[in-house]
Amino acid sequence: QPLAPASNVKLLTTAAALYQLGPDFRFGTYVLSTALPEGGRVDGDLILFGTGDPSLSDRFSRGRAEPLEALADELLAQGITHVSGRLVADGSFLNGPGRSPEWPVDDLDDWYSAPVSGLSFNENLVTLRTTPASSPGASPVVSVVPEIGREGIVNEATTRPGRGRPDLVITRTEFNGPIRVIGSVSSTQRPIWKRMTVTDPTRFAGEAFRGLLSARGIVVEGGVEVVADPRVSPLRTAGFTAGDSSNYLHTLASHHGPPLRDYLEVVNRTSHNFFAESVFKTLGRVSLGRGSYNGGRTAVDRFLTETAGVQSGQVLLRDGSGLSPQNEASASAFVQLLSWMTTSEHSVAFESTLPVAGQRRGLGRMYRTAAAGNLRAKTGTIERVSALSGYVMARNGEKIAFSLISNGIRSSAQAKRLEDRLGVSLANWNGSSP
Repeated sequence: QPLAPASNVKLLTTAAALYQLGPDFRFGTYVLSTALPEGGRVDGDLILFGTGDPSLSDRFSRGRAEPLEALADELLAQGITHVSGRLVADGSFLNGPGRSPEWPVDDLDDWYSAPVSGLSFNENLVTLRTTPASSPGASPVVSVVPEIGREGIVNEATTRPGRGRPDLVITRTEFNGPIRVIGSVSSTQRPIWKRMTVTDPTRFAGEAFRGLLSARGIVVEGGVEVVADPRVSPLRTAGFTAGDSSNYLHTLASHHGPPLRDYLEVVNRTSHNFFAESVFKTLGRVSLGRGSYNGGRTAVDRFLTETAGVQSGQVLLRDGSGLSPQNEASASAFVQLLSWMTTSEHSVAFESTLPVAGQRRGLGRMYRTAAAGNLRAKTGTIERVSALSGYVMARNGEKIAFSLISNGIRSSAQAKRLEDRLGVSLANWNGSSP
């Protein structure tokens, strides 16, 4: 029976990505121009074009801006100092809503609900640090990292004298509205930190890149223009393929992320929704030419039913991460997929993305049991849902694919104890079959 599988959906997304994109697939980000540089000038527009890379951050780099800094440095090395036109931030490679419409509204400000775009920066998050003002009655000091996110902050809070717990709310009262800091903090309050999503990822990345260009003395006369619709993308209208040159567009700089296998480890080991959704929509774009949620769903569904042997009707996807409570998948569908993956050329790469039982940086569960260092599985947890699906080597040497999905639970801890008992029991199995 199909149930809400929570983050076990990531197993479906990552398996499809390995099969359809391959473990060595790399995301690219490009800087193009509408005119060739001459004498340090570009008499036209610069275009920052992304292909869905979620890692333009410190995830694989030493600093959050390092990937974009490398692009800016390439322009500087070419002697470019002046752009007469605009900086076009083109995120149209992945189009449509940045989030699944079924995601819980109360979660949309939180880091694990960051929207997806073809062009992103800092995982589409800002971090707010709120400290009391030096004088009671004044607004607390709100700093934002990165600084480009400051324009969307409305500080309506106050500092009160004395001690006491903070009465502070950091939220958006409108879906695409500013971040509001409301309430009060005491004058002795330690810093309060909160990560928040941005509402326009493509502009966020474009403004960050423009700032990096300015810091290098590269002047862009026009502002940042955002392109979200692939039908009006400069690349589409020029018949351009990223990485090449045409009579109209010229590639000035490029950045490629690590191999896809590294991204899939982030997806499954840290259960990272933003990375999962970026891969999900990329599957739709690369496989079907549709970088939308519908494209991602179709690409994964076709892989499951036409390649991995999952019966039609056993999986109904709303997103690629499992955050939507409207996702449905049966335990038998997961077992079929996991079993099929053991026969795939990507079996080792797939299993290496899964957290390991009994390891602090893995599942963090089933210590000092037969499952420790043996069982590899993906967890799943949303409200009233818990799941665990993966592999375990039984005592008789048989590799067992398993899946346990619980819906309507009252206690997440109780459900996880049941999952642990199942995992340990399978690891201790000594019969001919489970």
